[in-house]
Amino acid sequence: MGENVLSLQIREELAHRRSALKSAMSRFELALARPTGGEPDGWLRLTLERLEDLRDRVRDHVRINEADDSFFADMARSRPELNAAIARLSREHAKILENIDSLTSTLVRQLAPGNVDSPDVTGVRARGTDLLLLLIHHRQRSADLAWESVNLDFGSGD
Repeated sequence: MGENVLSLQIREELAHRRSALKSAMSRFELALARPTGGEPDGWLRLTLERLEDLRDRVRDHVRINEADDSFFADMARSRPELNAAIARLSREHAKILENIDSLTSTLVRQLAPGNVDSPDVTGVRARGTDLLLLLIHHRQRSADLAWESVNLDFGSGD
């Protein structure tokens, strides 16, 4: 009984975190799609703000999934055949965070006082869209892994 209650609590926490990450992704996408309205610095500031929120949600996601008592760790112990998929998702975490850090640096640089370069709205949008695609694919693989972790093959004749 205790394990089922714990499993329910873990599933509810994962669903909450997953929803928070999706919401941050949506807010970032809306910032990217927003017209600059002749005010590219305002667009850059809002995009940076939404990217920083997304970064925080991704860091939460990584911390929750890669902790010693995490869902990933539990899967690795109980379903070792899933270790390659778990390792792939962990590598993706690093790549996603690198992309976020790189784009954040670009936005900060473009907003820096004294910057004489024109804001690269098109470049930021392209990189932001690439980041969102990485996250979408990661979330799909993560959902597939979660499903696979509870789908036991009992063989024919069940």
